[in-house]
Amino acid sequence: MLEFLRMFGQGVFYTIISPILFAIWAVHVVFVLIVTLVYEVKNILLFFTGRTLKSKDSLEKEMEVRKQQAEALPPGKGGTL
Repeated sequence: MLEFLRMFGQGVFYTIISPILFAIWAVHVVFVLIVTLVYEVKNILLFFTGRTLKSKDSLEKEMEVRKQQAEALPPGKGGTL
């Protein structure tokens, strides 16, 4: 009898929890779709304006500065990267 009540309780529990879990999953799917669409539209607009969504990190910025400094030096003055 105790085993039957345990299985019955689990069935009731899963019956109550399943719609809640499905609702959470559905909200997550809708959120992901909205974010994906927003980023796609933003990327398309940035592409046609000649810009990019990706920003440069500190290493890339430092590399550009050093490259410009090396190009500004006259030849033979040690302008190696």
